[in-house]
Amino acid sequence: MNEFLNSGDTFLNKHSGSCNYKDCNYNCTGFSFIGNKSSNHIDIIFDIKEGAVLDIYEWSQFKSDEEGLKKNIQIEIDDSDMPF
Repeated sequence: MNEFLNSGDTFLNKHSGSCNYKDCNYNCTGFSFIGNKSSNHIDIIFDIKEGAVLDIYEWSQFKSDEEGLKKNIQIEIDDSDMPF
């Protein structure tokens, strides 16, 4: 994710949370990854059933377990660079 590197981030801090959108994958667990310098972030949800990961995707309706996290710009996955 060049956006993080271009913003001066050298690592991403991981914060747990879940989907906060009741019409879709409500309460699916995931993580918010926040850049150590820019506070830019990407929120990733993991759809897990019976110990198997069924899907992984970015999500805009994400609620972190920690209150007061500083989040700046939300980084999105560039799907034009996907091999499929």
